[in-house]
Amino acid sequence: RAATVDEPRPAVLYSSFDGRQYSDSPRAVHRELASRGRDIEHLWVVRDQQAAVPEGARPVALHSADWYEALARSRWIVTNTHLPEWFERAEGQTVVQTWHGTPL
Repeated sequence: RAATVDEPRPAVLYSSFDGRQYSDSPRAVHRELASRGRDIEHLWVVRDQQAAVPEGARPVALHSADWYEALARSRWIVTNTHLPEWFERAEGQTVVQTWHGTPL
């Protein structure tokens, strides 16, 4: 890990098809959480600006410094594909893996 994190920040990092789309289960989770009006930051992984993120969310470019920081510090991560092999969930961090195409 690049840094030791005391406590995750109140943010959700969403990734749908590694930043290729704003779609699938991560989109559904985002819509539900955003509708609840909680004071959390919504971050969306984007690859080459392919995915347009919704209003109120901030794009985070895949493999950028912001992306590494968001992986390390976001309290929640919602993804439908694999996370990097080197990724280790921090204490207090929750990863929601929706596995595209798998009925859970």
